[in-house]
Amino acid sequence: MGNDIDYFKTLSYDVLLKKDGPIFRLCIPELSCVVEDGEISAAYEKLERKKEDIFRDMVSSDMAEVIQRPRQAIISETVLSPLYSFIAKAAVVCGLIFISSLATVYVVHDSVKQFAPTGLIGLIRNQAVQVRHGLADMTDDERTELQLKIRATVLEVKPFIDEIKVLWNETPRQASSKE
Repeated sequence: MGNDIDYFKTLSYDVLLKKDGPIFRLCIPELSCVVEDGEISAAYEKLERKKEDIFRDMVSSDMAEVIQRPRQAIISETVLSPLYSFIAKAAVVCGLIFISSLATVYVVHDSVKQFAPTGLIGLIRNQAVQVRHGLADMTDDERTELQLKIRATVLEVKPFIDEIKVLWNETPRQASSKE
C-alpha cells in the first residue's frame, strides 16, 4: 500500500450523484468531498481536482495513512489478498498430497505384485527356509545363545498367554455364570 499521491489517484472511489433542479451534486462519502455544478462533466472535473487537493494536502502533512480507502481496496487488502495466499498454499499442499499418494500407490502396487505370485503360504515357506538356513549356518555357541533368548522371551510372554488360554477354555455358560 503506497502513501504517495500517484497511489491515491489510482484508487477508485464510489461517487454519489444527486440532481437538485439544474444543479448536479457529486459526493465521495469516504473523503467527505462534495462539489456541485450546472453541468455533470464540469462537476466531475471539480470533484477530481478536489479529490487530488485532499490527497496532496494529506500527503504533504504526513497524514496519508488516515486517508480513507475505498471499500473495494479495503476488501482487497484485508480479505482477498490473504485469501489468494491461502488458496495458493492449499493448492501446493494438495499437489504434494496427490504426488505422495501416487508414489505410495506405485510402491504398494509393486509390493503386491511381488507378493501375489507366492501368496501367504509362499511367504511362510520362504520365512521357514530362511530360518532353517540361518540355523544351519550357526555355530553351537550361537545356537545355545539363541535358545536362551527364546526361553527368556517365552517366560516373559507366558503370563499373557495363560490369561488368553483361560478365555479360550471358557464356554459361554461358564462366562455368564461368573458374572
